[in-house]
Amino acid sequence: MRFATLLLALHASVVLAGDTWVALTPTEAPLGTGAVAADPFAPDTLYANAYFVGGMSKSTDGGKSWSVLPFNSGGLRKIIVERSAPNRVTAMAWDMLDFSVYRSIDGEMTWVHYQFSGAVIGLLNDIAVDPSDSSILYAAHWRSCLTSCIPASGGVTKSSDGGQHWLALFKGIGVQQVFVDPFGSGTIYAAGTISRRSQNGGLTWTDLAPPGGDAIFRMALDPVVPDVLYASTFGGFWRSDDRGDTWRQLGNPFGVFPAWTIAIDPIRRGVIVLGGGSGVGVKRNMDGGQTWQSLNDGLAAPQAPSQLDFIQVFFAPNGKLYGVAGFQGVMKLNEASEPRRRPVRH
Repeated sequence: MRFATLLLALHASVVLAGDTWVALTPTEAPLGTGAVAADPFAPDTLYANAYFVGGMSKSTDGGKSWSVLPFNSGGLRKIIVERSAPNRVTAMAWDMLDFSVYRSIDGEMTWVHYQFSGAVIGLLNDIAVDPSDSSILYAAHWRSCLTSCIPASGGVTKSSDGGQHWLALFKGIGVQQVFVDPFGSGTIYAAGTISRRSQNGGLTWTDLAPPGGDAIFRMALDPVVPDVLYASTFGGFWRSDDRGDTWRQLGNPFGVFPAWTIAIDPIRRGVIVLGGGSGVGVKRNMDGGQTWQSLNDGLAAPQAPSQLDFIQVFFAPNGKLYGVAGFQGVMKLNEASEPRRRPVRH
């Protein structure tokens, strides 16, 4: 199979000396990064997209083998395998010509395409599905600034009919990311030049305190502990225990670069994995933010620094960690680790 998504899989347990990334598929031509997602009902089922090649592939054995799906699209920025029902998949296209949403209820053969009017509300940056109602979607938009910025561009939009029609919740702010609280509170978070949260479906918004005075580049909620929010900025990595009202710093793992992507272990409390650009790769923390360790063994950074540019890392429900990076194929980390028990959610 020919796609250029870098897929990294590791059991989210203690990473010991000697752990290295190994290829899961034969070496293929570098064709660009894409998106990847795991099925919450069957965590070894993965969906992946090659950015420049387009289309989508599916694996049911953790990435050892892949089949090409009848999915006609260019590059994807995000794939979501929804929690509302098995085989329900949402994908966000982002290839400069196609700002749109694709949805499937069978996870394979049938896809419905919903076109987005990006020229009106700005570039499509991110999408989220309400975990309690799959007909509700939220989209994050960056500002349109080719020659000068369009004042009403950027912001967050909402669809209440599965993606057919969209309504602007607010405009005029560049938004990188949008997501919904998985604990069922209905709280929506938006990260961007000004970061906000809403507790009433987007009718009203509260601005979050900027950590260290900097704009938030990326955020993530703790999947086990309610109200705990993490954020990356150009000034470091931060934690909030009150949904973004106050922050404390957990170091500065990548120096002058922000983390592009954040993954919080759903099984072990306090385990955080960050991915960054500019060749910094992946770092992991296991002690509450005191020490960050590089997880880059097996990646050929000296020859191609872009191979350490990670645009996505996430934990599947079974504790495996996946990632999307630069111009490499599908990979897995061989680790020396111990089995882990799933904790009780607090």
